[in-house]
Amino acid sequence: MKLTTTSKAILSAVNTVGQVIKSTTLPILDNVLFEVKSGTLKITADNLEVRSCQTIPVTSETDFSICIPFEMLSKILKGLPETPIDFTFSNNNLNISYPLGEYNMTTVPSIEFPKDIEFESEKSISVNSSVLSHALSKALMFIDETDDRPIGKLLIKVSEENTFVVGMSGHVGIE
Repeated sequence: MKLTTTSKAILSAVNTVGQVIKSTTLPILDNVLFEVKSGTLKITADNLEVRSCQTIPVTSETDFSICIPFEMLSKILKGLPETPIDFTFSNNNLNISYPLGEYNMTTVPSIEFPKDIEFESEKSISVNSSVLSHALSKALMFIDETDDRPIGKLLIKVSEENTFVVGMSGHVGIE
């Protein structure tokens, strides 16, 4: 299994999704999921609270998925010049090659990565952006970021009659 893209495109996508990766007791969450389908690479990171995905065009003859350690991949990609780059996967091993050299690392089967949640219904709402921005700025005033143990939360509750935006600091809530 092989895919070809540019180092700049894949670095941008990996760094974007990698922002959701945090310290965890589940080793699989330290990886990014690569899913290649019909010439598109979907890169996904998950921390069981937030999932981030990016897609980039690639050249690949087969569809496949695999998990790659984020930290190691990010460090390798940051050190590469802007150039075409080949990813070759074989028996849970990854070979990253570019015109001036290559890197090798182990991968993890994608079956271990958390599955995406499928929503049962397709409902949508439309909100004026200035109204939403005003409501969010009011609610965010009540989230205390100076506390040693920040426990601020933001709740957005949508019903057919109303939409509530609530900011909570753990001590006070405001609608």
